[in-house]
Parts: sequence; C-alpha cells; structure tokens
Amino acid sequence: MPVAVSTPFVTTSVAHWNTASLKASKPHDVRRIVDLFRKPRTPDQVQLISAHRGLRWGGIAENGKESIRRAALASIPSVEIDIRCTSDGVVVCLHDDGIGRVTNIAEHLGRDDVYDPLTAEGYNPLASSVPWNGVMERLRLKNERGELTDERVLRLADLLDLIKVEKLTMVVFMDIKQKQAMAAAYDAIKSRSDAMGVPALEWCIWKADTVFHRLPTDLEREEWFQDGVSQGLPPLYIPVIDAPTSLEDQQLPLVSAKQWASRSYVVSLEMGLRSPHGPLADVVHWAREAGHSMGFFAALGDVPNDPTPVEDRMVFHEGHPPMKYDELLRPGTSNDGHDHRGDLALFKRLGFSWVIADPALGTEDMFRGQREAVTGK
Repeated sequence: MPVAVSTPFVTTSVAHWNTASLKASKPHDVRRIVDLFRKPRTPDQVQLISAHRGLRWGGIAENGKESIRRAALASIPSVEIDIRCTSDGVVVCLHDDGIGRVTNIAEHLGRDDVYDPLTAEGYNPLASSVPWNGVMERLRLKNERGELTDERVLRLADLLDLIKVEKLTMVVFMDIKQKQAMAAAYDAIKSRSDAMGVPALEWCIWKADTVFHRLPTDLEREEWFQDGVSQGLPPLYIPVIDAPTSLEDQQLPLVSAKQWASRSYVVSLEMGLRSPHGPLADVVHWAREAGHSMGFFAALGDVPNDPTPVEDRMVFHEGHPPMKYDELLRPGTSNDGHDHRGDLALFKRLGFSWVIADPALGTEDMFRGQREAVTGK
C-alpha cells in the first residue's frame, strides 16, 4: 500500500506530461547543446530549459531515473539534478538537506513519525548523516503526493549509467549542495562517457553558489579541478551569483561575474536576481550588454498545475510549512519585497536565455518548444 502524506492542495496528475504520451525523440548532439547554453538567445527565440529535478510530477519522483527518461523523451536539452554526499561519501541526487520528504526513511526504520512537508513535523534526518551502505541504498523515493514509488535513491553513478545504457543525450546541471560533493562528483564523472563516447566531463556541468568559491581563482586551486585541467578536460562550470548579504560586499557580485565570465570553462552565469531593479540588476545589465549567457530559476512553486497566481504559489521549505517565495526573501535581495522569478516574460526581456523550470502552468509552450530550440526544426 502506498504511504501518502496529506496534501490537499496537490493535484493528482500532470496529464500533459504522462510518459505514455511522449514519443521517443532523436538524439541531439550533446556538445552542440552545451554550446547553445553558452550563447545568448534573441527575444524571438524560446528560452532553453533545464528540467528542475528532472521532468517530475504526475506520480514521478524528483531526481529519479524516470524523471530523467521523461525529460529526454520530451526533448528537454538538460536536467538540473541536486548533488550531495551521504555519511559514507557516496554521491547521491537529493535536493533537501533532510531525506524525510522524498524517501521512506521513517517507515524503513519502523518509526511512526513520518515526515509531513505540510507541517514540517516528523523524522527528517540529514542526508549527510545517513550511510548509503545498509540504509539509503534500501530506501524508496516518494512522489509529489507522498506516495512510495518503485524507484530507489539515485546515485550520480546510477545517473551516468542510465544516460549511457539507454543512449540518452542530456546535459546534466549538477546543483552542488555541499562543497565536499564537488570533488566526489569529479571522481564519479572523470572516467565516464555517454553511448557516443563523449566524455561526461563535456556534458556534466558543476553549478555552485559563489559562497563555495567566490572567484574562479579559488576554484582553480582545487586539486580535483586541476586534475581535469591536466587531462585536457577542465570541468565545466556555472557560478550561481546571488545578491550580497552585507553592505561591504555590494560590489562583489559584479567583480565576481566579470572574472567568472572570462573563463572558457564557464558555460554561463546563473543570476539570483529577485527584482528587476533590485540587487544584481547592475550585474544582469553588464552581462546582457557584454553578450554573456544568463540563466535563472523559475519560482513557480511546488504544486503541479497550481491555478493560483504565481505570486501566491507555495514551495516546500524545510523546517517550515509551505511558504510563498516572497516569504523566503532574504533582507536586501529585493527592492520591492517581491520575488519576480515567476514572471518568465519579464526575465526573457531582461536577457535571460535559459531557465531551470518545472512543467507548471505558464510553461507549456516553452516546454513544447525545446525540440525546435535545440534542433532548429
């Protein structure tokens, strides 16, 4: 019997994205896809999509094999997968710090206090405190309704195997959740390739907040990065540039962006812009005028097919019941108190050429347009 969390505001399906309705797509040239993410797109072009935690929902668990397959079938050029380490150093694909929302950890251990994301109560141990061997390897993933699926927690190694064995052509954005996961991910990737023999270092992209490495010189001192350079394959990178939290750091984002953009291994810049005239507006203006590619996260909520206005949509937040994005704003990150990242048309006008997004209301045309965006047909 499925174990379900009470989620009255979650719809029961995302019929538009049923796997059965998707037709197998012809493989793309993965190197060409990376090049497309490097280049700014004109206002008349569809923004490229990186499917947020895979093409999830409709009963499909996030960060799982099926979410990757569905993205490939839908001709989505990229998936954004979350990367962190277990207590015994295994690289796994999990978004939250805790594993209570997306796995059956409580049930597996015979506990009654199953984590409920609507109340933020229940057993929710940190992924970094749980070993893969003997524990996490035995867990099952839950879907958006809190129901158990047949999928296991995905290791990065499993994802690489899936892409090769099933001959998927997919750029993987690795959203790094822990600094120590960066080197561990490199060890998992450095000797891998896809079915066409293209090294994984050419289609797996590290995407990390600049709190880990403020400037490219900080990253370039890392032994794992230097190993890639010595092999002739410097790891591809997307720095995530966010608004500063202190007055003395106000100029750092622009300085940082300019330095990152000068590196050939940097595919693009992800901007944490919340408001069009707020912090980071100067960085966005500079990048657009300088002809650099930019991307952002579309704040569309964690509820499939949510009919409420974008600004009222809810997102799961660890330690709290679901919240609006405006409620999650850090002080000083928006000049008007609102998070505008759900306004896709606004961000397109601002010059953003790609977006990390879910198949939510308002993104249908963008998702349908990915095949043409990638192939030109």
